[in-house]
Amino acid sequence: MSLTLRTDVQRFDVPGEPAQAARVLYARLREADEQGHDVLVACLPAASGLGIAVRDRLSRAAAPRDS
Repeated sequence: MSLTLRTDVQRFDVPGEPAQAARVLYARLREADEQGHDVLVACLPAASGLGIAVRDRLSRAAAPRDS
């Protein structure tokens, strides 16, 4: 599927293999944090195997933080 994004929006593709996808996702989350992005949108993986850990990490990343 082709998606047209605004010029101020970045898209990061994540590999299909779960372990590699987790590594890339975590790296992208760190990069986004370092770059000061305000909003991230991620598709949740299946809630099985490594997908459970990835879903947990995304939930914790989305949780409110003290400023």
